[in-house]
Amino acid sequence: MKHAVELTAVLDKTFATKDRSEWREILSAGGIVFDVVASAQDIPNDSQIMANDILVPFDNDTVLTVASPITVVGQDKVSPRRPPTVGQHTDEVLREAGYDAAMIVKLRADGAVA
Repeated sequence: MKHAVELTAVLDKTFATKDRSEWREILSAGGIVFDVVASAQDIPNDSQIMANDILVPFDNDTVLTVASPITVVGQDKVSPRRPPTVGQHTDEVLREAGYDAAMIVKLRADGAVA
Protein backbone atom coordinates (compact mmCIF):
# COMPACT_ATOMS: atom_id res chain seq x y z
CA MET A 1 0.00 0.00 0.00
CA LYS A 2 2.89 2.34 0.76
CA HIS A 3 4.18 2.03 -2.82
CA ALA A 4 0.77 2.84 -4.27
CA VAL A 5 0.62 6.03 -2.20
CA GLU A 6 4.11 7.01 -3.33
CA LEU A 7 3.27 6.30 -6.97
CA THR A 8 0.06 8.34 -6.70
CA ALA A 9 2.04 11.29 -5.31
CA VAL A 10 4.53 11.10 -8.20
CA LEU A 11 1.73 10.87 -10.78
CA ASP A 12 -0.22 13.73 -9.19
CA LYS A 13 2.87 15.93 -9.29
CA THR A 14 3.60 14.99 -12.91
CA PHE A 15 0.04 15.44 -14.16
CA ALA A 16 -0.15 18.84 -12.45
CA THR A 17 2.52 20.15 -14.86
CA LYS A 18 0.14 20.31 -17.85
CA ASP A 19 -3.56 20.82 -18.40
CA ARG A 20 -5.92 18.06 -19.44
CA SER A 21 -5.95 18.92 -23.14
CA GLU A 22 -2.14 18.73 -23.26
CA TRP A 23 -2.10 15.35 -21.52
CA ARG A 24 -4.82 14.10 -23.85
CA GLU A 25 -2.63 14.97 -26.84
CA ILE A 26 0.53 13.48 -25.32
CA LEU A 27 -1.09 10.23 -24.20
CA SER A 28 -3.03 9.79 -27.46
CA ALA A 29 0.12 10.36 -29.51
CA GLY A 30 1.84 7.68 -27.42
CA GLY A 31 -0.93 5.18 -28.11
CA ILE A 32 -1.84 5.06 -24.42
CA VAL A 33 -5.44 4.14 -23.66
CA PHE A 34 -6.81 6.51 -21.02
CA ASP A 35 -9.81 8.48 -20.00
CA VAL A 36 -10.46 11.38 -17.69
CA VAL A 37 -12.93 11.75 -14.87
CA ALA A 38 -15.43 14.25 -16.17
CA SER A 39 -16.52 17.22 -14.14
CA ALA A 40 -20.04 18.63 -14.32
CA GLN A 41 -18.74 21.34 -16.66
CA ASP A 42 -17.45 18.69 -19.09
CA ILE A 43 -20.75 16.91 -19.60
CA PRO A 44 -22.46 19.30 -22.08
CA ASN A 45 -19.34 19.20 -24.28
CA ASP A 46 -18.81 15.43 -24.23
CA SER A 47 -18.98 14.18 -27.82
CA GLN A 48 -20.31 10.74 -26.82
CA ILE A 49 -23.11 12.21 -24.73
CA MET A 50 -24.15 14.43 -27.61
CA ALA A 51 -23.75 11.71 -30.28
CA ASN A 52 -25.97 9.34 -28.27
CA ASP A 53 -28.66 11.99 -27.64
CA ILE A 54 -28.27 11.71 -23.87
CA LEU A 55 -28.49 15.50 -23.58
CA VAL A 56 -31.22 16.97 -25.75
CA PRO A 57 -32.85 20.40 -25.98
CA PHE A 58 -36.24 21.08 -24.48
CA ASP A 59 -38.97 21.29 -27.12
CA ASN A 60 -38.56 24.61 -29.02
CA ASP A 61 -35.58 25.67 -26.88
CA THR A 62 -31.78 25.59 -26.80
CA VAL A 63 -31.50 24.66 -23.11
CA LEU A 64 -30.34 21.05 -22.69
CA THR A 65 -31.80 18.38 -20.42
CA VAL A 66 -31.23 14.67 -19.89
CA ALA A 67 -33.20 12.58 -22.37
CA SER A 68 -35.49 9.82 -21.20
CA PRO A 69 -33.69 6.47 -21.23
CA ILE A 70 -36.97 4.69 -22.02
CA THR A 71 -37.71 3.61 -25.57
CA VAL A 72 -40.95 1.98 -26.70
CA VAL A 73 -40.67 -0.04 -29.90
CA GLY A 74 -42.71 1.57 -32.67
CA GLN A 75 -43.12 4.88 -30.84
CA ASP A 76 -41.15 8.07 -31.41
CA LYS A 77 -39.74 9.70 -28.32
CA VAL A 78 -41.52 12.88 -27.26
CA SER A 79 -39.29 15.93 -26.99
CA PRO A 80 -38.90 17.04 -23.37
CA ARG A 81 -40.92 20.08 -22.37
CA ARG A 82 -40.24 22.60 -19.65
CA PRO A 83 -42.42 22.21 -16.56
CA PRO A 84 -45.24 24.71 -16.08
CA THR A 85 -44.56 27.84 -14.11
CA VAL A 86 -46.19 28.25 -10.70
CA GLY A 87 -49.86 29.00 -11.24
CA GLN A 88 -49.69 28.57 -15.01
CA HIS A 89 -52.67 26.17 -15.10
CA THR A 90 -54.49 27.27 -11.96
CA ASP A 91 -57.50 28.77 -13.73
CA GLU A 92 -57.93 25.69 -15.96
CA VAL A 93 -57.74 23.31 -13.00
CA LEU A 94 -60.18 25.37 -10.95
CA ARG A 95 -62.66 25.59 -13.87
CA GLU A 96 -62.44 21.81 -14.34
CA ALA A 97 -63.12 21.45 -10.60
CA GLY A 98 -66.33 23.46 -11.03
CA TYR A 99 -65.30 26.96 -9.90
CA ASP A 100 -66.74 29.85 -11.90
CA ALA A 101 -64.82 32.98 -12.94
CA ALA A 102 -66.08 35.03 -9.97
CA MET A 103 -64.97 32.41 -7.44
CA ILE A 104 -61.54 32.11 -9.09
CA VAL A 105 -61.12 35.89 -8.84
CA LYS A 106 -62.08 35.69 -5.14
CA LEU A 107 -59.64 32.83 -4.49
CA ARG A 108 -56.87 34.89 -6.08
CA ALA A 109 -57.83 38.02 -4.13
CA ASP A 110 -57.84 36.02 -0.88
CA GLY A 111 -54.37 34.64 -1.70
CA ALA A 112 -55.66 31.06 -1.73
CA VAL A 113 -54.16 30.42 -5.18
CA ALA A 114 -51.36 31.95 -7.21
